[in-house]
Amino acid sequence: MTALVPAVILISVLAAPTVARTTLAQAQARANPHGTEQDLGDLLDRHLSTTRDELVARHAKDYTADVAAWDVVYDHILMMFGALSQGVIARFPETFGA
Repeated sequence: MTALVPAVILISVLAAPTVARTTLAQAQARANPHGTEQDLGDLLDRHLSTTRDELVARHAKDYTADVAAWDVVYDHILMMFGALSQGVIARFPETFGA
């Protein structure tokens, strides 16, 4: 059972990244007009790509590549969080004193 869960996640990420990217980018763009669907989509494309690389390495039990890929994922998550945070601050300046 435990081997099945990573395989299902891997298949999901590899099979439908465009659907996930489009749906999430559209939802974020509707919720916050300070980020375009294209910009959000680009962030999500990079996130899905780096996550896919990490999952493929882990599935192959290439733990050196897995750790290296995770470092890239982590750095991108921080950058993506910063970009999304800036959009929230721009959307609600009175809340954040901006």
